[in-house]
Amino acid sequence: MLRKVIRKYKRVDILVNCAGVWGNNRIEDSSNKEINIIIDTNLKGAIYCTKTVVPCMKKQGAGQIININATAGKTGSPYRSVFCASKFGLSGFSESIYKELKDDGIKVATIYTGMVATKGILNSKITSKAQIRGALDLDDIANMAWVIINQGEKSNIKEIYLTSIKSP
Repeated sequence: MLRKVIRKYKRVDILVNCAGVWGNNRIEDSSNKEINIIIDTNLKGAIYCTKTVVPCMKKQGAGQIININATAGKTGSPYRSVFCASKFGLSGFSESIYKELKDDGIKVATIYTGMVATKGILNSKITSKAQIRGALDLDDIANMAWVIINQGEKSNIKEIYLTSIKSP
């Protein structure tokens, strides 16, 4: 898809890496398939999408990459070892490309979120009603992405931590 966009429009100004899946198992109960899905979606997806757009952004001398992460990318949690590993990986990737691409005019920002009210979370048997009430809305994240996209040309927002004021 990204290659089609680049061929048609000859530029990519903004990339938002936002795909993610949640994992909540003891490490010994995590299947190889589940591990692969979590790592492939949460980490490798962002890497591959970024790898595809960077040559175009370098050629145009500008671009904005926004990685939507989770606070689990900074703090480990029991029963979420694989999920946290994927998010820690995304944190390291974000930090590295931030340093790697800044001299090319490409900005990199990470939005770290608390729990987000997605279909998967809302249908989860292990998510409490208090957690669901305290979950962020997708609009909250979109608003922060909008702030990053509209920052001044000379500024560079690197990280935003977005948590709910209703957290249990």
